[in-house]
Amino acid sequence: MDLIIDTSSQKLTVILNKKNKIITNDTVFTSKHLEHLLEEIDKILDKNNIKLKDVDCFGVVVGPGSFTGIRLAVSTVKAFCFVYPKKKIVSINMLELLVSKIKMSEKNDFCVLTKCTQNKYYLGQMQNGIFTSFVIGKEDLIEEMKQQHFIFYSYETDLNKDCNVKNVSLLPSDYVDFVINKIKGKEFVNNNQLQPIYMALSQAEEELLKKEKINAKNS
Repeated sequence: MDLIIDTSSQKLTVILNKKNKIITNDTVFTSKHLEHLLEEIDKILDKNNIKLKDVDCFGVVVGPGSFTGIRLAVSTVKAFCFVYPKKKIVSINMLELLVSKIKMSEKNDFCVLTKCTQNKYYLGQMQNGIFTSFVIGKEDLIEEMKQQHFIFYSYETDLNKDCNVKNVSLLPSDYVDFVINKIKGKEFVNNNQLQPIYMALSQAEEELLKKEKINAKNS
């Protein structure tokens, strides 16, 4: 039995895979995941007469995404596995998850995009079967799109408004399939190895860095 948590965006998603029966919460759209995460987990477990100790494996989206959200999900699973140290943990990279879904039907080289900050995006690239990821600014991204080297897929960004990209969504089954493949490959992490994937500075950190540079110039 697997419990999967995603708080990397404004959607709070909790998924239970009970003997290949996929059960999910009513996705909560909020920026206050701290207030709702444990409540949503309790709700889905109680409805299915399951105790936390009955869960065999925890799947957790560790990023990239909302800095606060991924820290919350990671710390929550760490706490669960501190109480139940024999539980398995699967770390889910959001870009890898998106790539795993798209590559089932896309034969060409492609990129997946998720939001980083106002003018930056997380980019996962599949080229010749090799996956790489990095952060890209909007101007550089638009320039890259003009070159038409890749097909671009967007997950929860505003790029479809002014760019030629395809939207992609995630179903509960996509999360479950990803976790099952990790379990089959015994790709587990322990509590100490479970860490958020940031890839970029937060907006607050960027602002602080800018102020420090300005102060350094003026001193």
